[in-house]
This record gives sequence, C-alpha cells and structure tokens, in this order.
Amino acid sequence: MARRPQDRQPLPTAVNVGIAALGLAAAATGIWALADYRAWRALGVGGLPPTWRGWATMTRLRLRMTDPLATAGFGHGEGPGRLADLTDRAGTRPRIAPHPIPHRQQSDHAPPAAKAALAKAFDDAVAAAPGTLAFRPSHFEKHNPAIAAIDCCLGNHGEIAHIHPSDGSMHMIMSPADASTVIARGWGERHGLAGIGFALPPTYLMIYAPRTVGEVAEIAAILAAAIGHAMAIRNS
Repeated sequence: MARRPQDRQPLPTAVNVGIAALGLAAAATGIWALADYRAWRALGVGGLPPTWRGWATMTRLRLRMTDPLATAGFGHGEGPGRLADLTDRAGTRPRIAPHPIPHRQQSDHAPPAAKAALAKAFDDAVAAAPGTLAFRPSHFEKHNPAIAAIDCCLGNHGEIAHIHPSDGSMHMIMSPADASTVIARGWGERHGLAGIGFALPPTYLMIYAPRTVGEVAEIAAILAAAIGHAMAIRNS
C-alpha cells in the first residue's frame, strides 16, 4: 500500500544541512567567478581571447604559477651578466594582478612622460641595430609590438621585449645572470608561468613600469642586456 504524501518521512537534518551548504558553496563560487572574470577583463587583452573560455584557460594555468621572485630554475649561461652596475630600485614592488595572462601591474603605473621616454628607449634600441632588430607583433601578447631579432632562430619568433601600453610594464627575456640581478635589485620579477607553461622561457621577466622619466635610464640598460643576450644566442 503506497504512502500518502503526508506520511513520507522528512530528510534527516544532516542531509538538509549538506544540501544547503552545497547551495551556498555553489553560489559563492559563482559570485567569485563573475567578480574574477570582470577583474580579468579589466586588465585588457593579451595572449588569450577575452571570453569565458579564455578566462577558464587562464584559471587552469593560474593553478600552476610559481614564486615570481625565485631564481633557482634559471640554469647557467653567459658568465656574470651585463648588469653589474644596475642600481637598486627605490621603494616597494608594485602590486601585480593574480592572473597569469595577461600579466599586468595594478599599481605604480607609468605616467605619460615616463611612457613616452620608455617608448623612445625602445625605438632607439631598434634604430641602433638596422637589419638586426625590428618591431613585430608580439608572439606572446598577440596585440602589442615587440622588439624581435631578424632572420635568426631564437625561438618565440625572435621576440626579445615588449611594452604593455595600459600600465607601462614590460616583458623581457634575459640571461640567467641578468634575470637574477633584475629580481634582486627590485626592477622586476619572473612571470608566474616562466619555464613551466604557455611556452614561456625560464627567464621571461616582467620589468616594472617606470615611475619617473629618470627610471627609464635603468630600464634602457636592462633592455640592452636583454638584446645582448639575444644576440649572443643568435651568434653562437
């Protein structure tokens, strides 16, 4: 004989609590995902499509990120490096967004005069090496121009360095010794996926945006070291 609806036993209290907890967890996850997606989109384009699918790919990669100040995995090469005279960067490091792609600063953005001086430093570096360096679309960023070596097999389509117009930060590929110096003296940090994901070289560094025109001179020296590293590989 079938039970009447009023005869059915209520679910145990523990089950009701579990269902409620799962509902709250799902709601909290959804709220976090929407907020994080919007924060990610606000960083601008770079490397992944600005869609939910791009965000999902970025989120999976995010789980693989490593310590951006660690230098143990840089390996060896090219002796003592080219940046022995690099001075310490004053103040604290900028705040970096937790998303690996695009990799951007969230504080201490370059003011217009510093951005203009930085762009000139990049232009001057390319102009000083006609037939050797040129601007090409960034292999990594997809949208920004990058300094690249012409007619050589460096990997990464010859890319050496590029600027992020939104904040004035940069990415550069350094020698192991110079990468260690840049990090130690406060001018930059490793990309969280460098050497482990998205085909980024181990010494793929973010160089922090210049806060003043005066800081561009130090960044120009870092750029020269990145170019020197690329030319050493090209000529080896």
